[in-house]
Amino acid sequence: MRAIASVKAQSYPVSNIIVVDDGSAEEVGPILKKKYPDVIYLRNSESQGAPFSRNRGWKHAGSELIAFLDSDDEMKPDNLSRKVGMLIEQGLDMVIGSIELNENGKVSPQKFKITPDRPLRDHLLLNTPFDARTSTFVIKRQVLESISFDHNLKKHQDWDLFINVDYHYNVGYTNYCDTTLHIASDDRISSKLQHESTKYFITKNQTKVSDQAMFMFLLKMLYKSQIRRDHEGTTLYRTLLAGYKRKVNFTSEIIIFLVKYKILNVSLLQKLKKLLKS
Repeated sequence: MRAIASVKAQSYPVSNIIVVDDGSAEEVGPILKKKYPDVIYLRNSESQGAPFSRNRGWKHAGSELIAFLDSDDEMKPDNLSRKVGMLIEQGLDMVIGSIELNENGKVSPQKFKITPDRPLRDHLLLNTPFDARTSTFVIKRQVLESISFDHNLKKHQDWDLFINVDYHYNVGYTNYCDTTLHIASDDRISSKLQHESTKYFITKNQTKVSDQAMFMFLLKMLYKSQIRRDHEGTTLYRTLLAGYKRKVNFTSEIIIFLVKYKILNVSLLQKLKKLLKS
């Protein structure tokens, strides 16, 4: 309920609030209607996944501007006024913002530094650091009518939408932490890598970002797979990295060599990631 409360507390007037229940075990509709009778409640008969639910939500909305917020997150009161102002003043089609993580009560702002020499979508994959979370998105409806959340993805749905919108439209970023993401410690541990979705994400977006950016993303996925002793993922990302041999710089070629001959372990990988970014 804190997500809805934070939307109602916005300084910018909100025309309607739509909640999409992705087939949860306990139907929250009656409880929701009792506390917030003006909220539109939609329920999937069975779980369809986040992309389907988000698309269902924005399609039901009648407004020209759409903002998203996951159920565990909350907006700062000036979130929408700040982003809508940027959309209008800068002639943008989408705005995203920084976040703060609340992990079991410990709050840590995640502000990202952006350099003008690269598009935003490259920063996302380069680990600069940068992130694009759905709960920070404010986007024009007409953009979503041409580029929506991809139902084929079980992972990276927010990144996929952001990359494609940034590739085709004008996207802005605010470094103000206007959204709080509430996470539990075990959420980080239990998150699945979903290799098939990642492979699909790579194939779909590899021509929309620089080779260096995609190389760094693959390196990160290899790193995650090695930490979890995931043989399937390690094999997949070693193979995909090898395909970038002629596309990247000399430092990257050294890493490809180490990956190919299985010299690269997690400790060395961390050091080389820093070297590649320098």
